[in-house]
Amino acid sequence: MRAAGGQACRGLNAEQEGRVMMRKSVLAAIAVGVLGVGAWRLTKSVTPEQAMTPLACQFAVGDELAFQLTSVAQSLNKGQAVRNELRARMWWKITAQQGSEWSAVAALSDVALSGDESEDRSAGLAMPFQVRIGSDCRFRQIHFDPMSPPKARVEIEGVLRAAEVILPSVPAGEWVSRHRESSAEFEARYLRSRIESDTVLSRQKLRYAAHSLPALPDGSPLRLVVAESKAELVLDRQGRWLKEGQDHTRLRIERGSQLPSEIDTAVHLFRDTSAGAAPALLSQVDPSRLSASSSEKIKVHTETPLPPPPDPVLAQMELSTALADFAQRLSASADGLHHATLRLASYLSTHPQAIAELLQGIKSGSIDGKLHSALFLALERTGTKAAERGLASALQDRSMSTMNRMRAAAALQDIPRPSLQTAQTLAAQTKAGDEVLVTNSALLAMGALSRRAQKLEPQAADLIRGELRERLQSHTRPEELKVTLDAIGNSGDRELAPSLASFRHDASVETRAHAALAYRRMDVAVMEPALADWLSDEKESQVRRAIAQALSDRLRETAQVPAAATIQVVSSQLAQETDPKARAALIAVLGLAASSDDAAKRALVAQFHAETEVPLKVQIGRYVRAEDLAL
Repeated sequence: MRAAGGQACRGLNAEQEGRVMMRKSVLAAIAVGVLGVGAWRLTKSVTPEQAMTPLACQFAVGDELAFQLTSVAQSLNKGQAVRNELRARMWWKITAQQGSEWSAVAALSDVALSGDESEDRSAGLAMPFQVRIGSDCRFRQIHFDPMSPPKARVEIEGVLRAAEVILPSVPAGEWVSRHRESSAEFEARYLRSRIESDTVLSRQKLRYAAHSLPALPDGSPLRLVVAESKAELVLDRQGRWLKEGQDHTRLRIERGSQLPSEIDTAVHLFRDTSAGAAPALLSQVDPSRLSASSSEKIKVHTETPLPPPPDPVLAQMELSTALADFAQRLSASADGLHHATLRLASYLSTHPQAIAELLQGIKSGSIDGKLHSALFLALERTGTKAAERGLASALQDRSMSTMNRMRAAAALQDIPRPSLQTAQTLAAQTKAGDEVLVTNSALLAMGALSRRAQKLEPQAADLIRGELRERLQSHTRPEELKVTLDAIGNSGDRELAPSLASFRHDASVETRAHAALAYRRMDVAVMEPALADWLSDEKESQVRRAIAQALSDRLRETAQVPAAATIQVVSSQLAQETDPKARAALIAVLGLAASSDDAAKRALVAQFHAETEVPLKVQIGRYVRAEDLAL
């Protein structure tokens, strides 16, 4: 390795000194609250020849990318600290290209939250969004579903902007770019370097442009001061954005004569090459619906189980006029989707004969395809037996497009009044020998319906439970089994736990991993002992990772700490775990108990001193105080 000035490293003593300094740096990073971002790499400056190599983002339509994501934000205002954490898997699917710009439909899955764990935040973060990215990797636009809460939009855009890269138009080893986040602009300096065969960009925020910041109500200026900024971005070798990115920023916010406040944010994402295929949700998203920005505000609505009766003018309309009214209202405001679908649902609730005509128009293409997704949402919200029958017929109609049949399945799982008939419709579709995408959508919808039906319609839950048990016993292909296990994961049905037990010994590693994740929504009293016992025997790191992930996600979701027996098993496995990703998942389990259980804290401290991966040392520092980790 050569230093930035080109001098050779100074031999063994210098190397030992470097290790000591790195250890001190890690402890210092933990002490100041880097909040989970991986430690920074030792890189080589690029040679002049390497600096002349052009950099660019380049995708192909159909590309699917998955990233593991951690984001932590901590604010301090008037002595009060607020901390929010987000962990998720982020998916991109490239859907279109126009010149040197690509569109990606994106979504978060496996979302785990701490701090603000409200339903509003959780639901908003699960909604799809769209990223438009240029060949310079700059995000041209980030669009959201108009129904997504503003806070969720801001949070997602904040994560994306933290990892945004802006490449130079001509090859360079160092450059400055102008970034934009929400309504503010800032300049950032980039330095290009290498580690092994990867191109690594170091980025530092320099200053916020005063003209881009809003004035305070009293007319005094708002100032954002960059107190600390460091980002490291490893480019994908094929040009598909990032292999890994990490950013830590601390801003001081000065508001005239008021006391300043601070916000400390950390984002870490890395490419997940073992994630498998993207969720079916991404294939169901209509990009034309994703039109809202993070700065647009919407009204908060209280959802009602059924739509209100139509107003007298709407009630007298023909379907064609009602659809024109629907299309106009859909784009009339930021919350047009809510108003338009509820209004059309009220019309359909008193005009059941119009449902067949509507579906025929969708099938024939005489109704604009851009409206189809919203029309299925209106049918879902109608809440009548006629609407349910219409959705069932759309699901079963092989002359309907695959996408719309999948939309029908998704709508049936969320209708206001699910019944035994709803479950029977979805179950029948899973046995129809139909297109795989439609069958899988019906199966996953059946699992999700079960979760609601356990309270709303126990007979439907019983039927689905029996269907899922039967599919576990009669599957003929591994892929069918994986989808069935995922459907059980959607259901969270504790009665299916005994049916999962045999799969802990399945020969397929992937099957065992899906079986472990199938416990992810079950009652803690059922899933925790089963997974802890499994963990102690499991030989494959991919499965151990899935077990630990299911445990940490469910315990965090229910605000519980792991039991003493679980802590013992996880601590033992962590001490001997060879896979860094599995260690990260095990650390997350123990982290839930570190503040209240001495055994969990001791295990994390011991792992900190044995750990060879610096990012995992920093992860441990999120759960254990720096002074407890020092030698």
